[in-house]
Amino acid sequence: MSEYKNIKGFKVQTVSTDTAASIFATGTWASGGNLNTSRGYLAGAGASADDALAVSGEPTAGSNTGATEVYNGTSWTNTTSVNSARRGLGGAGTVSTAALVFAGYTTGSSALTELWNGSTWTEVNDLNTARYGVYGSGTSTSAITDHSVNAESWNGTSWTNVTSSSSPSEGRNQAGASNTDALAFGGSPLTTETELWNGSTWTELNDLNTARYAGASFGSTTSALFAQGSTPTPTNVTEGWDGTSWATGQNAATSRANVGSSKGSTSNSTGLSFGGFAPPFSTNATEEWSLTTPPASFQQSNVGQIFYNSTSDAFKVTKQNSGAPLGTWASGGSLNSARIRGGGSGIQTAALYAGGDQPVPFTNVENYNGTSWTEVNDINTARGRVGSFGVQTSALIAGGSAYPGSPVTNTELYNGTSWTEVNDIVTTRNGMGGAGVTTAGLIFGGDNPALSPARVANTEEYNGTSWSEVNDLNTARWLPGAAGNQTAAIAIAGDNSGFFGGVELYNGTSWTETTDINSTRIYGGGFGTQTDCYYAGGYTPPVTPSALTEYWNGTTWTEVADLGAARAYLVSAQNASSSAGLLSGGNPPPASSTASEEWIAPAPFASNVTLTAS
Repeated sequence: MSEYKNIKGFKVQTVSTDTAASIFATGTWASGGNLNTSRGYLAGAGASADDALAVSGEPTAGSNTGATEVYNGTSWTNTTSVNSARRGLGGAGTVSTAALVFAGYTTGSSALTELWNGSTWTEVNDLNTARYGVYGSGTSTSAITDHSVNAESWNGTSWTNVTSSSSPSEGRNQAGASNTDALAFGGSPLTTETELWNGSTWTELNDLNTARYAGASFGSTTSALFAQGSTPTPTNVTEGWDGTSWATGQNAATSRANVGSSKGSTSNSTGLSFGGFAPPFSTNATEEWSLTTPPASFQQSNVGQIFYNSTSDAFKVTKQNSGAPLGTWASGGSLNSARIRGGGSGIQTAALYAGGDQPVPFTNVENYNGTSWTEVNDINTARGRVGSFGVQTSALIAGGSAYPGSPVTNTELYNGTSWTEVNDIVTTRNGMGGAGVTTAGLIFGGDNPALSPARVANTEEYNGTSWSEVNDLNTARWLPGAAGNQTAAIAIAGDNSGFFGGVELYNGTSWTETTDINSTRIYGGGFGTQTDCYYAGGYTPPVTPSALTEYWNGTTWTEVADLGAARAYLVSAQNASSSAGLLSGGNPPPASSTASEEWIAPAPFASNVTLTAS
């Protein structure tokens, strides 16, 4: 005889730490040793929580200090002061013995640059433009600063003016390894914009969740942290960047702005925030960030799940406070040319739609600015059913079908102005899913009528120059929904010579089958990350346009708000986040559509609440 719990119950999991929305959300802040001199508007350098440098700054309103301190993981030690005491200066450097500080405010804006060798400061070539309220990233021999005046690049000897980002504001935080690999985000006037620098151009990426400036920032262009800052009042918000989008983590202990940080930390796994202003006074507090939870032991939050925390000896339930299920669709700007099955890239406020068909293949390309679509330079080969990935100013389309319908191998790369033919894909096909950026992209699945069977499972990776075959999907499919990046992608549903709702995850090496979507359908659009994405629209059997939208939290699919109009063959802004998606075009028979719809949702947020008896 079956027990009641086997019929109606579920397993209560025992865990040693609370579940979390993401691996980044398992990171923690801890108190470190205090600075010897309380101050804000200071510069920072050093690569980790046990090797950092705090330089100069403002101890009290209107004053400057030249004090330099070195951190050893426990305490700060005074060392040689800079030659010119100032506040609002920028810093760069991966070790405490090789750092660069620049700009700032002495008795006015400064262009001064000083180089640190571990024992002495040496004045070197000035910036081209005096400024203050700056941040920087890189090393003592290869750095960049993006400021409201203009951006400048340091080569170890001198500064050169370079292209500024689209939001070159004061207090704009940065992360990155060099003067050709940097990430800039936030700024004043308040903005959430994030942009990537490749040495020649800035590319707009997914926005921060919270607009702010002058916080602690460190890491690389694929793994960065931004904590605290001004909103314009000081905040303790912490966000982590994974190369695609920002995730919210544990709040810092103190809300403060104009803080210093270990600028040379190479990822968002370890680093420091120190000093700053916690009105009405400056502070000497230091906080150490640590992200140590290995992916193998990570337990993701599932809303409604009860678990037992063995460390705190408490039963808890994960409660949904806001986020994805509360999102809604809203009408966006209309395409200039109605079409289906084109190549999508970018984000909700900076998207690109290339090619497409209905009734014949297009060469047309359009840019979206969050309000309206504008025609830009055409692709070289008219085609639809392409694989695509990238952002608005650096996009790629591959394969597809040219008139009268035969698959092609052509790949074209967009630099924000024009399209250039580059190396072909390995397997001729159309209707692939795509994920990633132009220096690390992925296509998978597709169809070639000349093959038997026509549906293919092939997967190819792009390294910025050439394509290489990697492990196949477990199930061949045509026109799958797609989201994620090259090392963490998701393939959703697709046509496997019939309706197919299977879902697979890619880890950079191989594909693994996971939970199917709830409503089997084909030709819908996907966006988001591998563990936080949506699949919307498509056809349900027999061939009925659908407005259904489903949300994936990394474990289960949940039906959320419907599209405004049922349609299939939608094209998505491929790098859009789960909180700000964009789907365009499509086919609600008998005609193709110009309509765009924008998904707007609060960032996913769940909390673990202790269960108590009453």
